[in-house]
Amino acid sequence: MDGSRRPQSLLNRRMIVRLLGLSAIFALSMSLPAPSPIVGAEFVFETAPFASAHASTIVETRDGLVTAWFGGTREGAPDVGIWLSRRVKDAWTAPVEVANGVQTDGSRHPCWNPVLFYGKDRTLTLFYKVGPSPQTWWGMARTSRDEGKTWSEGRRLPDGILGPIKNKPVRLADGTPARRQQHRIPRTSQRVARALRAIERCRPDLDDCGPCRGRGRYSDRRDPAEHPDCIPGGSSRPSGVRDPGRSSRPGRATADAPGRRLR
Repeated sequence: MDGSRRPQSLLNRRMIVRLLGLSAIFALSMSLPAPSPIVGAEFVFETAPFASAHASTIVETRDGLVTAWFGGTREGAPDVGIWLSRRVKDAWTAPVEVANGVQTDGSRHPCWNPVLFYGKDRTLTLFYKVGPSPQTWWGMARTSRDEGKTWSEGRRLPDGILGPIKNKPVRLADGTPARRQQHRIPRTSQRVARALRAIERCRPDLDDCGPCRGRGRYSDRRDPAEHPDCIPGGSSRPSGVRDPGRSSRPGRATADAPGRRLR
């Protein structure tokens, strides 16, 4: 009897020792600080020939990191250009201006929002904007075949094509960059757009309105007296426009004003 119990007792002791060892390892791992996701933190420059810098972009090339930003007297000043620095042998090179807004007639516009993109063919592309303001700027691009040491002349993008505004182009599965157009909408325009979206609503039973039959949409230019079924409750307020006394947001259907967004 004693001989049969001894192996079982020894097995239990070994199991307890193993569990205690695992518990100790787990407790030690929990007490260790988690590795920081920040690889390094440092200044690219501490002195520079410009007073203000903004909208930085960074990319990793085969030779190391390259970063760019726009800098000048202040944002929107004519002397604002695109500045660049490369990380060489664990140190950043002195900032150099690689693009400006000087025009053929001698005038100069500010530069805006650089975006660096490194292609599979080792071509480094610098996208940036030139113009008096974000409402009137146009897209520009320069390329480098030596990881940012030298650059081509600036090339204006086709009319209506601004290129990336602040985000890098998306690379497809085959490595081709998707040429997605980005837009920067001023805050004032955003408010106007939200107001228009709130107005551009129609009721599900809109076809019941004689003057609107077959059109399927509401226009704020119509006379409410001629289109009573377009106005819920006989109000002059278009369907979907927020009532100050209600908590619903513009662009959403309400209990007294069901609707759908126009296409």
